[in-house]
Amino acid sequence: MDPHYYNTWSNVATTFHIFDRLVGQDANQHLVPALAESWRPLNDTTWEFKLRRDVRFHDGAPFTADDVLFTLQRLPAVPNSPSSFGIYTAAIARAEAVDPWTLRVTTKDVYPLLPVDFSLFAIMGRKQSGGTAPEGKTTAELNAGDGVIGTGPYRFVRWVRGEILELVRNPDYWAGAEPWDRVIFKPIKLAGSRTSAFLSGEVDLIDGVPTADVAGLQRNPQINLFQTPTSRIMFVVFDMFAEPTPTVADTAGRNPFKDLRVRQALSLAINREAIIRQVMEGLAEPAAELARAGMSGADPALAPDPYNPEEARHLLTEAGYPNGFRLTLGAPSDGFENASQLAQAVASMWTRVGVRTELSTWTINTFFQRRNKFEFSVYVSGAQVYTGEASFLLKALLATPDVAAGTGVINKGRYSNPAMDALLAKAQHTLDDDARAALLRQTSRLAMADRGLIPLYFTMATWATRKGLMMQPHVDTGTYAMSVRPTD
Repeated sequence: MDPHYYNTWSNVATTFHIFDRLVGQDANQHLVPALAESWRPLNDTTWEFKLRRDVRFHDGAPFTADDVLFTLQRLPAVPNSPSSFGIYTAAIARAEAVDPWTLRVTTKDVYPLLPVDFSLFAIMGRKQSGGTAPEGKTTAELNAGDGVIGTGPYRFVRWVRGEILELVRNPDYWAGAEPWDRVIFKPIKLAGSRTSAFLSGEVDLIDGVPTADVAGLQRNPQINLFQTPTSRIMFVVFDMFAEPTPTVADTAGRNPFKDLRVRQALSLAINREAIIRQVMEGLAEPAAELARAGMSGADPALAPDPYNPEEARHLLTEAGYPNGFRLTLGAPSDGFENASQLAQAVASMWTRVGVRTELSTWTINTFFQRRNKFEFSVYVSGAQVYTGEASFLLKALLATPDVAAGTGVINKGRYSNPAMDALLAKAQHTLDDDARAALLRQTSRLAMADRGLIPLYFTMATWATRKGLMMQPHVDTGTYAMSVRPTD
């Protein structure tokens, strides 16, 4: 319940029911007004945000610019975060309240993405969520319900980890009251159990509809299905740092992934179309880069690597591995749809070209813990583009890790390409949208040519509702009660 503890989208999207953002995103990840009615650059390094005057927290206290200042102070101060929100304050040199409804933010350098960053975290109140700890209310206090008071469309009632989150309508919401008196979230990790709970009437709506169930549900007249292509991408990451790397054998102690030819070979050995057809039931599209087509900075000239096992074997021989080698492929068993089946398919395809691959799957939390300790030489995972722009995952997944700069926060392969870093930095300091998009295309081309990681596919998200409900699906894969309406 601490909206600033773990920067993963399932957490973020859920807390947006209770806490508003300063800047919003629509269903296609375009920026829209939220707690800030408007924003504009005053010069190359100064942004001004005009705040709404009619907003109140759930306890009746007014929202002001001081609450935004408290939030900006809190983001990097939350301890032990497995994925810190501090990345969203790294560019800020100074923030000040000009008056209760005007916020002025000065960045360390030209930084065009500040409004985008401000759409990615919840605004907490100084009075409501303050405290004696450096971060105010601690994560433990918030998890106990103390300080879970926002300005959002729903009010917190109770939360039991792994069982239930219960909310009630905020009748005084600044954007108008929602139609639902009560909203209950129930985490059901197993896909089959989720469908069963839906078909039995236990729940009204499910997300993550299993790909194998989609066709059958489409034929049921009592069910509505909603789908959208998403910005969630599945990929393979290599350890490009350790020597030797932990779960590779038969390489005379060398880390094979430091050789571009090996990375190319393993990409060419993957039949993406077959995986999409057989594992994802056709509900995915092959990926050539980290940004989906149509996003700012996506490069339409890039194409996914073709399936070419013969060339893969040739490249392995050229790299000094004519007999291949052995490795263990890490993967989550949940958290990403069909992730373990995807990993099994990749392992089988690599084995066919001589890279004998065993599988090591873990529940998502354990997987991330092991990943963060660099225990995998190579692993399958996924990530979500939160911003609708190519820079987001380039910065998080492929930029050289630098805590102070907020780069490479999930670059657990420790890939480093100074030329790519320089292009990305230039893009992130370019205010002109078209010029920035051109720089991001160059950045992506360079990273993909170097196989900094192997993109596999973008997922299609599917939600199912009972008859009588309609919803607006979001490409960010978030499930929002605010997007669900009665059909009558």
